[in-house]
Amino acid sequence: YVVFNNLSLSYNSVAFYQTSKLLCTPVIVFVEHVFHDKRRPFYVLITILPTMLGVYMVVRGETQLNFWGFIWATLAIIANSMYTVWGKTKQQELDATPMQLLVYQAPLSAGMLVFALPFFDNWRGLLQFHMTGYALTTILLSCVLAFGVNFSFFLFVGKTSPLSTNMLGYLKTCFVYVGSFLLMREAVNISKVLGICICFFGLVWYTKANEMHNKEKQKQAEAPPAATTTTDTSEPEDSLLADVEKGSEPERT
Repeated sequence: YVVFNNLSLSYNSVAFYQTSKLLCTPVIVFVEHVFHDKRRPFYVLITILPTMLGVYMVVRGETQLNFWGFIWATLAIIANSMYTVWGKTKQQELDATPMQLLVYQAPLSAGMLVFALPFFDNWRGLLQFHMTGYALTTILLSCVLAFGVNFSFFLFVGKTSPLSTNMLGYLKTCFVYVGSFLLMREAVNISKVLGICICFFGLVWYTKANEMHNKEKQKQAEAPPAATTTTDTSEPEDSLLADVEKGSEPERT
């Protein structure tokens, strides 16, 4: 997950990296449907479309594509989707808290990055790098932020669902561009502003539809089981046999 996402970001522009992550949503829905038998009503799934459309409108003008970038982006989509689903299912299977799962996951991710480093990064340049106080502070700050991102991921996906976590990622993308307008003085683009508004609308719609779906499931869980009645479809018993079963003397003629 970490390796493929970093490689995708290295070989692609930030815009294409964010655009490719749109495909994580249908992949998550497919994985949960096929492997975990989780089905969502149509009125919930339809809310995904305006959110994805809004994010696409935000980043569409900056998308660049190359062969290796496409390969790493495809692998990142699959890994990201599976990681999001597993973040939820493993907490339930192991009955673990977000912090417990993060403690087990973080060393494994670090070990995988150490083995991947010689193949995909300039490790000779890393060994020759002259560490300064500013660089060390930046690295430590990056570590703290990474911990916050990972912990918030496990916390949020444990309380909600993989699909809701993925939808929240679209909100982050919009906030990045809003920040670029306000802090970096980037020129305001009508298409981007409209895309951000559509994305916000889709997220609000998804939230309302998901709340309605959860209330329906809660009502179904709290509803008492329907009483089962059996209908006697057998032929009427012979009157003589019925009298004997009741313990009375049969009538004699």
